[in-house]
Amino acid sequence: MTSFIFFHVYLILGISSVVRIPLALIKRDYETPGALVVLFLCSLIGLSCNFPGWLRTFCGLYGIVLNG
Repeated sequence: MTSFIFFHVYLILGISSVVRIPLALIKRDYETPGALVVLFLCSLIGLSCNFPGWLRTFCGLYGIVLNG
């Protein structure tokens, strides 16, 4: 269940960092986008690590049977 929660946390972090990069550039803050790119890359790593656990929990919650 924790991978299910962490998957959503990483997803929210990734989406919010992508949204905030243009906002920081509009405000002419050139230091923040670099930190947000690092945050985005770390969230991609977290998403890839937690995806199998998230998929297993999601399928268990909704009764989906995966073949393979």
